[in-house]
Amino acid sequence: MRFPLNTALFVTMLALLTGAAALAEETYRVDGQLLTPLNMFRECDACPEMIVLPLGHFMMGSTPEEAEAAWRRWHVGRGIDPDDPVVRPNTTDFLNETPQHDVVIDIPIAMGRNEVTREEWMACVADGRCTDEFDERNHFRRRNGPWQEQPRGPIAAITWAEMQDYVAWLNDKAGAAVYRLPTEAEWEFAARAGTDTPFAQGDTLTRAQANFLVARAQIVDGRYTWTYDATNERRPVTVDELDAANAWGLRHMSGNVGEATMSCTSERQMGLASSSAYLADALHPEDCDLVLKGGYYSLDRELIRPARRNVMSGEHWNPFIGFRVVRELDAEP
Repeated sequence: MRFPLNTALFVTMLALLTGAAALAEETYRVDGQLLTPLNMFRECDACPEMIVLPLGHFMMGSTPEEAEAAWRRWHVGRGIDPDDPVVRPNTTDFLNETPQHDVVIDIPIAMGRNEVTREEWMACVADGRCTDEFDERNHFRRRNGPWQEQPRGPIAAITWAEMQDYVAWLNDKAGAAVYRLPTEAEWEFAARAGTDTPFAQGDTLTRAQANFLVARAQIVDGRYTWTYDATNERRPVTVDELDAANAWGLRHMSGNVGEATMSCTSERQMGLASSSAYLADALHPEDCDLVLKGGYYSLDRELIRPARRNVMSGEHWNPFIGFRVVRELDAEP
């Protein structure tokens, strides 16, 4: 027997089936918890809070026009004429954000809600797996300046190898090799949180949303002299401070401390098509300088955009640099 087709019902059922399929593709189980995108979990009491990211794609990096505009804003915001012939050649520094290209996120991951904190790091120290030298290093470099010593402040002044010690400790807690540092592509996808504006919060960023430097220059006797805003923190703030979360709940992706990735730096964007391709490239065994993302508290606003690429040496520690972790996920059948 044939039944007349109810078009509206058919469309509704198709939508439900399609939605169910999409949900099934983005459903994950971690430590007995069933998780979907933007759910938050913590795998152990001392482990970082993690947020499940959606799959998808995004435009990574900047166009030459966007890089030029950011470079000009950077100088104008500091009171410097970007067309000064002494300043002008430095615009090429921003071109390492180009070319802009589409990247498919094809590896399911969760990203740390926060930069790894001092208290999270100290749990690894207590287990004898991580170094406790970071405070001595910070005070060595900043004898006459303030430093964040709160447990919820971000860990900094650790080397790439020491970050790997922490990741190995987390993987032992999870019982599998699932934690690592993000690639440059994963980090920028997470920082943008579905936006295509210079910042995840829009076209600009306020001091209520991020910890960055405000400074102005004046020309005195032919030289630039600097005036620094009295409200500058001059140090990292705790991960719970400021209205610093993007639309996916990830905090301090701009400013505070710079964040190490596992990607090697390059003169221009590599232009790879997928997050799996970026991961494969990052697993290359050759030593390299690494891409540092997010800027830090002593940098200007234009230098903490998601597209911005800085450099860190994997062999050295720096009191401005910390990190956050990602966890790879397996889809629930």
